[in-house]
Amino acid sequence: MTIPNNKPLVVEGMVEKSEKTAWIDKDGTQGTDKDYRLINWTVILNKDGHKVIQPLVEDTVNVADQTFVYDEDKNVVVKVYKAKSDGQGGFEKDGEAIVFDEGNQPFVTTDSAEGTQKLTIKLGDSINSPYIVEYQTMLDPDIKNHEKVSNSATLFGKDVSIHETSKEVIVKSTNGEGTSSGKNGSLKFKKLDENKELIKTKSAFFDLYRKDKEGNLTLMMSDIEVKGDKIIENGVEIDQLSRLRYGTYVIVESKAPEGYVKNENKHEFTISSEQINYVFKLENRKIPDKLSTKLELEAKKELDGRPLKADEFSFTLKGDGGVDQTKKNAADGKVIFDEITYDKAGIYEYTISEAIPIEKETGVTYDDTKYKVTVTVEEKAGKLEATAVYENIKAGEVPTFKNTYKALPGTIQLEAKKEISGRTLKADEFSFTLKGVDGVDQTKKNAADGKVIFDEIPYDKAGIYEYTISEAIPTEKETGVTYDDTKYKVTVTVEEKAGKLEATAVYENIKAGEVPTFKNTYKALPGTVQLEAKKELSGRTLKADEFSFTLKGDGGVDQTKKNDKDGKVLFDAITYDQAGTYEYTISEAIPTERETGVTYDDTKYKVTVTVEEKAGKLGATAVYENIKAGEVPMFKNTYKPLPGTIQLEAKKDLSGRPLKADEFSFTLKGDGGVDQTKKNDKDGKVLFDAITYDKAGTYEYTISEVVPDALETGMTYDTKKYEVTVKVVEKDNKLEATATYKDVTVGEVPTFKNTYKALPGTIQLEAKKELSGRLLKSDEFSFTLKGDGGVDQTKKNDKDGKVLFDAITYDQAGTYEYTISEKIPAVKETGVTYDDTKYKVTVTVEEKAGKLEATAVYETGEVPTFKNAYKALPGSIQLEAKKELDGRSLKADEFSFNLKGDNVDQMKKNNADGKILFDQIDYDQAGTYEYTISEMIPADKETGLTYDEVVYKVTVTVVEEAGKLKAKVDYESLEAGEIPTFKNMYKALPGSIQLEAKKELDGRSLKADEFSFNLKGDNVDQTKKNAADGKVTFDEITYDQAGTYEYTISEAIPTAKETGITYDDTQYKVSVKVEENAGMLEAVATYENLEDGELPVFRNLYTPEKEVPTGELLLKKIDSKTGRTLANAEFKLVDDKGQVVTGKEKIVTGEDGSIFIKGLADGEYQIIETKAPDGYLIDETPIKFSVKNNQPSKKEINQENDPLKLPETGNSSNKTTNVKTTYRNATGKRTTVSKRLPSTGSIQSKGLVILGLFFLAMFGLVVFGKRKNI
Repeated sequence: MTIPNNKPLVVEGMVEKSEKTAWIDKDGTQGTDKDYRLINWTVILNKDGHKVIQPLVEDTVNVADQTFVYDEDKNVVVKVYKAKSDGQGGFEKDGEAIVFDEGNQPFVTTDSAEGTQKLTIKLGDSINSPYIVEYQTMLDPDIKNHEKVSNSATLFGKDVSIHETSKEVIVKSTNGEGTSSGKNGSLKFKKLDENKELIKTKSAFFDLYRKDKEGNLTLMMSDIEVKGDKIIENGVEIDQLSRLRYGTYVIVESKAPEGYVKNENKHEFTISSEQINYVFKLENRKIPDKLSTKLELEAKKELDGRPLKADEFSFTLKGDGGVDQTKKNAADGKVIFDEITYDKAGIYEYTISEAIPIEKETGVTYDDTKYKVTVTVEEKAGKLEATAVYENIKAGEVPTFKNTYKALPGTIQLEAKKEISGRTLKADEFSFTLKGVDGVDQTKKNAADGKVIFDEIPYDKAGIYEYTISEAIPTEKETGVTYDDTKYKVTVTVEEKAGKLEATAVYENIKAGEVPTFKNTYKALPGTVQLEAKKELSGRTLKADEFSFTLKGDGGVDQTKKNDKDGKVLFDAITYDQAGTYEYTISEAIPTERETGVTYDDTKYKVTVTVEEKAGKLGATAVYENIKAGEVPMFKNTYKPLPGTIQLEAKKDLSGRPLKADEFSFTLKGDGGVDQTKKNDKDGKVLFDAITYDKAGTYEYTISEVVPDALETGMTYDTKKYEVTVKVVEKDNKLEATATYKDVTVGEVPTFKNTYKALPGTIQLEAKKELSGRLLKSDEFSFTLKGDGGVDQTKKNDKDGKVLFDAITYDQAGTYEYTISEKIPAVKETGVTYDDTKYKVTVTVEEKAGKLEATAVYETGEVPTFKNAYKALPGSIQLEAKKELDGRSLKADEFSFNLKGDNVDQMKKNNADGKILFDQIDYDQAGTYEYTISEMIPADKETGLTYDEVVYKVTVTVVEEAGKLKAKVDYESLEAGEIPTFKNMYKALPGSIQLEAKKELDGRSLKADEFSFNLKGDNVDQTKKNAADGKVTFDEITYDQAGTYEYTISEAIPTAKETGITYDDTQYKVSVKVEENAGMLEAVATYENLEDGELPVFRNLYTPEKEVPTGELLLKKIDSKTGRTLANAEFKLVDDKGQVVTGKEKIVTGEDGSIFIKGLADGEYQIIETKAPDGYLIDETPIKFSVKNNQPSKKEINQENDPLKLPETGNSSNKTTNVKTTYRNATGKRTTVSKRLPSTGSIQSKGLVILGLFFLAMFGLVVFGKRKNI
């Protein structure tokens, strides 16, 4: 792995101690809006920046809840960053994401049997700083709201798991699509050949996708290896993928077995309670030995503006398989490329474009469109077929390249020329006209070079065009100018050449390549000027003709003139016959051999003479550069004889020792303010600074030695003063100086003689003694000093450890060597370790300020220190504590505890008995040591657990007894013999569940709050109504204790049932099992006789009222409990005389529980039940009605009866049965009459009991069969 900026990771250690959450801390948040199925996971590693060898992170998820997110190449998406503190107790990214080395990218493995996936992230050889890891998981599309998903991340070091952390996310919203709770689905594979035989020897690979309600696919697992009917996982054969959630899946074959044709289709299937275990079968047929097909691509060329020629334009075809062709168009524009051969299925990409030449044909506009061609090669019926699709081209057409041709317009720019003799031509001085066809009428002026350029004339068609060019002669002509009145005729021929109009001009009577030239002449009167200068000389009087001056410049002027006695310099007059500006230079002619003492003026004065014509005459005006008006150039010379110099000197002699440079000082004082002080060099020479003279004369000086106020010890100084006379005279314009030293032999200089003798010096050497472990005593240890000059001394230390040797005296400079060592006794003191070091001392004796000085240099750079040690036998102690847990059993290694203090930092865990033993602490020194013992409270506290935050202070006193250290412990605020006890409390958090059911109504749409449902059981009695979608949600039930709770859910069938509704009287038994999990009570509901994920469904039936024809009566038999209609109830119809009406002796209800009675004459009638449906009590109460005008008084009669119940054997017959009859008259009004019928008495016969049981069984079968058909 490589860190951004190419910084390598350093391997230094495996793992160090740290808090759990400092090793690995994890957080997960669910996305919002369109990303509601994404969970963004952030893992922070190694917050304390320890060094971890071979760091590796693993995270495990259940595929029924969530899967990792992959990129388009099916690589799991993971980003890893180095992290830094954000300054607020958290961490933030430090730079760009890390780039994983090839072969070390994160990967996902699947445990098919457990239904889990594991993400593995390798972080290189080691890490030594915090890191942030980011990745995502995708929620299953059928996961329910409020369902909890979690995954467990673990950080590993080399061969060790450092810490594991889990994070739970409660699903906030799945956009209403999550309904599935079943997670026991499985998927088996069967890979078959075309003969439906298992392909067991070669592997096929499949991608498994999850499909949501919008039809979007999410990759769950990639490249699942299958051989025959087995999944291959890490080389092991697995029967099936297990623990899949109910829902829709899609399988795509990613790679066929070798030698077989891959199936490109998407295969969709559903896992549900009806199909829990799905077997996926897929056949592959073998690849034929060799398949191939050919395809010929083409294009078309169109040219607008002129006819297209064959092979005029070129076109390229480039693309997959190294295809690179260039073809030309036919005369009809068709472009046909060579056939391309394909030997395998696939998609091939090409580009067709026009080969536009570097040198494009003039007038042609080329088509630079690039057409993309996609060729799809497919195997169909054992043959390869190739189909080309040209991008943005209609089916059946080919790419068309459209070029246009248009000749480019032509232009011409006519011109002429102006010449003037007699003076220089000026720009814009003369005007010229161009006139001709198409309204051309231009007037232009000449340039300074005489060129006359007319505006460009454009032509858009070929032809011959005529023009005239002439000079525009002004009415008021310039004096002295003669004008040219020639008119030049111009013919322009315009022709098309190579796609462009070309215009060619022919000037009449003018040679080819030339243009009309208009020639004017000019002549003016001449003018003159006389230039001059001036000479000044300071220092002496100027003489006539003493200095020479030159005038040089335009027109070959070169004059040399001399000054007169007044300094005036006049040059000869210059004549001009032409106006203009003329440049000259005036300078002094400085001789090669200059006069001594004269400083010449080398200035060069520039003179500009402007000659202008005024009133026909040339006038000349001179301007001298940098000279005021009215003045002339001034050349200033000076005269001064050259100065003279002299350097005076002296000498120093020293007896008694060598003379040193700069050791003595000397002064030179005298005329002209001279006051110098100089020092001697190592040879005794004393040189004063040179004195310069600019005037002849005699000068006096004195030289003397500077005797210091603090005389050097041993030194005798020379106090003599020497007089010096310097005489200065002028010779050949230069001053010369000569010195005379009084009382000094000619040729010599003053000499100062000193003498020297030095004083003796001494030194006192020393050492130092240090003793660790106890106090040092005076005179306890002895030390020797030995060396040059026979020195041999022995001295003892004082109480402070100082060792002073006797002073050594030196009368001679030099270097002296000595050795200092400790004198170790034959009988050493017990417990004392002596220092046998020998220290070398070098003493350097030097003469300083007339005295010998001795300087000692100890070998170590400082006074020798002899270090002895005293140490008693060490002592130790082992501290302990205790953990108590109220509310559940304590587990070994469940809690962690810190011992911190003087150089101690330990972390230990409790054993199963609660005992906490810290590592032994060793002491090698007496003293008092302070510690604290505290419980390590994790950042992710266990749910339901209250931790003990007490911090116990521990004091350990270590004393020396009989040469051994003994440690005694004192726990603050505890009695003797007690140890710190940490008391935690555990109580699981309450759990809850919300039971629900569903209402279905056949026959019409269900309405909200239409039906009621009861939930009854352990301390629960709730009644809720259905929602518009049939959902019935009961209030949440809260549990504070584990256990199993029983309930029943049933429909609350109303006493006054809605007409036409058949109710469901099923009672569903619900068992809720409450268990403790991770400190929290979790409740799981099991609905009796229902599959996982299924809810109780109450199915009612709505039957619309039958239309009763006029003159007829509708009779219905109905179950009083459910409203269900009953078939096979038998009645008879009796008239007002008690006689059974003929044909109405046996009226039987049909399959829908009803029958129409018709054809009755007017009169009074009674309907009497003669036989009840199986399982129901008979109601023999007469139902009266009348018929008048052939219309019954009751249009509909609904008779309800309770189902038959088996009476208890031996009981009396004092029980009753509910009977209810509802009438509907001709207007539709309903009337209900209820009564209670007595039961038929006690049943003692076994036969009757058996018969009753038979009826009940039959009734149950009928009910069950009808429920299945609702």
